Amino acid sequence: MRLKRVIKKIAALSAGATMVGATVLGAMAADLGDYPSPLFIKDGKFSGILVVGDKADAKDIIGITDIMGSLQYAATKAVTGGATTTATISEGVKIDKSSSHLNFQEDFEDIESTGLDADDLPDILGDGVFDESEGSNKNDVEYDQELKFVDATAQLIFYQDDDDAPTAGDYIYLDKASGKYAYVYELDFEDDIEYDNTTTTTAGDDFETATLDIQGNTYTITDVKLTSAGGTIDKLFLQAGETSIWLDEGTTLMRTIGDVEHEIVLVDVQDVADGDCGISVDGVTQWISVGSSKTVSGVEVGVTKSLTVHSATQDTDTCQVNLGAVELMLEQGDEIEINGEDLDGSKTEFGDTGGALSKFNVTYTPEDKVYIPAGGRWVDPVFGNFEYNYAGLTKSTEVIEVKASSKDAELTVLNNDGKELKIPFHYNDTFIILGADNDVDERFYAADTNITNSDVTNLEGIQLLKILSNGEAHIIELKDIDTSNNKVTFKDVTYGGEKTSDYTDGGKRNC
Repeated sequence: MRLKRVIKKIAALSAGATMVGATVLGAMAADLGDYPSPLFIKDGKFSGILVVGDKADAKDIIGITDIMGSLQYAATKAVTGGATTTATISEGVKIDKSSSHLNFQEDFEDIESTGLDADDLPDILGDGVFDESEGSNKNDVEYDQELKFVDATAQLIFYQDDDDAPTAGDYIYLDKASGKYAYVYELDFEDDIEYDNTTTTTAGDDFETATLDIQGNTYTITDVKLTSAGGTIDKLFLQAGETSIWLDEGTTLMRTIGDVEHEIVLVDVQDVADGDCGISVDGVTQWISVGSSKTVSGVEVGVTKSLTVHSATQDTDTCQVNLGAVELMLEQGDEIEINGEDLDGSKTEFGDTGGALSKFNVTYTPEDKVYIPAGGRWVDPVFGNFEYNYAGLTKSTEVIEVKASSKDAELTVLNNDGKELKIPFHYNDTFIILGADNDVDERFYAADTNITNSDVTNLEGIQLLKILSNGEAHIIELKDIDTSNNKVTFKDVTYGGEKTSDYTDGGKRNC
């Protein structure tokens, strides 16, 4: 039984157009003064029926065709500015920044290059403390958690695949290629965790029964294995459950797990150090060793500790158990084992120098390509504590207008600040150049051409498109070149204003 958890959303995009209100109007009469709108056209949509008789004259067919053409032209909705809808998100973080949106062919790493931490997801990536004093070393060390992304996966694409994405559309795509991790999770200790690596047993004394809060859930360390005596950590065993409790021998506990009420009893504990615990669930008993788990009457029961205590009158044995437990084995450079089953594509790396653990990270690469459709989600299969949630594309509309004659054209768009930007072009029979006409000397546009002082003023009037760091566009015109005083004047055609600067006379200027 997998651990039932509250899954946090890790990523969401906009859900598209949203209804923001509705208005109800009474019936009103209309006449041809309202043609074509709002008689037949409203908000860019046609409402009506065009009828022609089955024995109509050719001129009637031509006439209705003209009407259809005019109505088609009228069935547009003017947009004077950008229209954008956005998604809201709770209990998660949106992969989006005001200066960097997730566009097609971009991935999470393009937007969140440094990853996510406690500031972004305090519930699942909050800081914690590793506190233990059982072995020869005493540790009280803070740690932080991060979720990082890698290049070229968790990517927004438009795609169609007969098997995995049969419907052509937009998807968040997780690659299955080697090294294309869906994420990199890292738990980093502020100071090294010191442990005795003389033997596996001495190392276990410094780790066993200590807890780690990983992605919003508490995991108990039940065992460690070293690569060799005096070596580094090779395996780390963790156990988590819906509840971690102490059971006293003979005491009946009623507990609801997965919406089902169960009767749980500690029958007995073997009279040895770390003895097996006899756990009864709904009358069925299983013996479970410390650090292991078994399914009993449909409930996964994990044992993290056992104590045998003999008093003068009775035995008062106790066991610490996790109900609904999940047991994980993290192995250096290998797949993670969950309840005895290897999870393909998962891997653990320990930052360990032998006797000092600084961090560990977990990565996961899907076994098959994953296409998350709009409205879909992908849940992390390792810890199961977070998901990628794709709500769909953000709707953003803008009118781009192009007017053209035989050799001149003008492109009109909205600048980043909402100001109208007009960009003129001219075809001079050789090049398409920026500008309204062909007054500028064509030699400027030819390759490897030197312009001397005597003809440099022919460049006056040339226009350049300058994009600022914030994405704002400006048309800059070279208004005046004063060769006598070595000064040049530029004019901002888009926003107005001029600036005159000195230049150094180099005799010739290669353009």
